Amino acid sequence: MLLNEAMFYLLAAMALAFSLLMVTRPKAIQAPIFFCGALLAIAGIFLQLGAEFLFAMQVLVFAGGIAIVYFAALLYTRAGEPKTKSARGRRSVAGALLAVVVGAELCVAIYAGRASLRAGYAVVPDRNMETAAVVLFQHYLLPLEMISILLVVMMIGAVIVSRGGAE
Repeated sequence: MLLNEAMFYLLAAMALAFSLLMVTRPKAIQAPIFFCGALLAIAGIFLQLGAEFLFAMQVLVFAGGIAIVYFAALLYTRAGEPKTKSARGRRSVAGALLAVVVGAELCVAIYAGRASLRAGYAVVPDRNMETAAVVLFQHYLLPLEMISILLVVMMIGAVIVSRGGAE
């Protein structure tokens, strides 16, 4: 059990480190590399938990497909450094404000779902998708909705950046 826990904490630390490196690098072209590292560390956690299907999907779809799309989008849009210091300052203020909003959202999600945090993890007895869906939508609906809000915000941000409205 000790080796299993050590491996989990190692993979979790790697995922966290790669995620932090992804958002703190000054050049945008470096982000997909660290993004792939974080996704592969998460895939390792899935494999350790015995979720081979999620492991395969994480590696093939996310680490493979989405990272390639991310690289292509960066190369085609020529996303780089802001051209002026005022644009860089506005982005810093907007980024700090967004970080505060997302942090507050996470605090609300943790407070609202604190009962599910103490419960450990959901046990799906039959290992079929219908039972997993019932557990997900009955017991973990709030965290699922919070993730959907984050995805919508990311899509809006991608549209703004692709149209050149972020400067």
